Amino acid sequence: MIPRALNEITIADLQSLIDNQVGEGKGIEYKRELPGQGDGGPVKILRSISSFANASDGDLLYGVEARDGLPVALPGLEAPNEDEIRQRLENMCRDGVQPRMPHPQLRFVPVGEGRSVLIVRVAKSWNAPHRVTTGGHAHFYGRNSAGSYPLDVGELRSAFTQSETIVERIRNFRAARLLALGSGETPLKMYSGAKLVLHIVPLEAFTGTHQLIDIQAGHENLSVVAPIAATGWNNRFTLEGLLNFTSSAQGESRAYVQIHRNGIIEAVAVFTEHDGNRTIYSSYEGSLMQAVPRYIGVIRDAGANPPAFLMLAFVGTKDYVFAADRMRFSADDYLPFDRDALVLPESVIQDFSAPPAAILRSSLDLVWNAFGYLRSFNFDEAGNWIQRR
Repeated sequence: MIPRALNEITIADLQSLIDNQVGEGKGIEYKRELPGQGDGGPVKILRSISSFANASDGDLLYGVEARDGLPVALPGLEAPNEDEIRQRLENMCRDGVQPRMPHPQLRFVPVGEGRSVLIVRVAKSWNAPHRVTTGGHAHFYGRNSAGSYPLDVGELRSAFTQSETIVERIRNFRAARLLALGSGETPLKMYSGAKLVLHIVPLEAFTGTHQLIDIQAGHENLSVVAPIAATGWNNRFTLEGLLNFTSSAQGESRAYVQIHRNGIIEAVAVFTEHDGNRTIYSSYEGSLMQAVPRYIGVIRDAGANPPAFLMLAFVGTKDYVFAADRMRFSADDYLPFDRDALVLPESVIQDFSAPPAAILRSSLDLVWNAFGYLRSFNFDEAGNWIQRR
C-alpha cells in the first residue's frame, strides 16, 4: 500500500513506485485498464478487491503498466467518468460480494492529457471472509506476495474461525461490562436507578493491531461528544480513553460516554427514581436517535471501517414500568418488569452513514415487546420516526 493518506497521493508518489521498483505483492496490485462489463470484468475487479478485504489493507491501481509485477509507466485511464466509475464499483461491491463488505475508497490522480490513475484503497475487513458471487461465480480469495489466489478449505476454516473468535470476544466484553455496571462498578459515582447501556463496538477494536483513536491529539473534538440526553457535561482522561459526564452539586452523574482508545463507545444513562416511582420513559428513544449518529461519527472520523456492533441493554430494571404514548395507552397498561436486566441482541452496522432509525428500530421494538407492547409506537408502520410528546 502506498504509505500516504489517500487524499494526499500525487503523481510524484506514483512515479516513485516506478523509480523505486515497488513490485506487486500483498499490499499493492497494478492494472493497465479497468475491466469492462464483458469478459468477466466484474469478477476480475471483485477478485482483487475481496482478496485485499480478506487478507490485508491494500491499494489496487488502474492505469499503471507493469511488467513481471514491476511498474514501468503511468499511461492512466483515458478521460474516466469518475462519478460513473464510483457508482459502478459501489454497486459491484454491494451486489457481488457476500457478506457485504465496506465500500473501498477511490481516488483519481491526474497524470496528464486528461488521463488519470485510479487508486482503489481497500481496508482489511473484520467481517471476512468475503465471497465473490457475481455472474454465477462463488469463490473466496486471499492474498500473498504473488497476488490474489483462491482460498483452500483449510484457509477458509481458519478465516471463519478468526471472524467467529473476534465476535465472541466482543460479546464477552459486553457481558463483562454489563456485569460490572449491574454491580455498581461505574467510572464515577452515579445516581441510583435503572441504567440504559449502549455499546458501539467496531470489529477493528478487537484485532489488537493499533489504537483507533488518539485521545490526546483529538481531545478538543472528542470532549464535545455529549452523553445521552445531556445538555452540559465535564470530561476527564481515563486509562481507557476520555470520559464525558454530567455532574451534580452532590458529585453524582446521570449520564456518561466513555470513548475508548480502541474505538469502543460506552454510553450509560440513569432512569432515576422519584418518590418510589420507577419508570422508563419511552422518550429515551429520541435521545438515542440523536446520540447514536454522534457516536458512530467518532469511530468513522477515526478511520474505522464497518462493520460495528450496536448493543443495547438495561440493568437494574426489576419493578420498573415502561411509560408509553399516553394518547394510545393509559397508566393501567403499565406492567412492572419482572427481571433485573434486559439484554437485547446486537445489531450490525454495515454502513456508518445509515440513518439512526434504520440502525435502532429493531432493538427499540424489542424493548416495547419486553414490556408487553406490539412494537415501538414512536415509529409509524413504514418505519418512519414520529416520536410523540
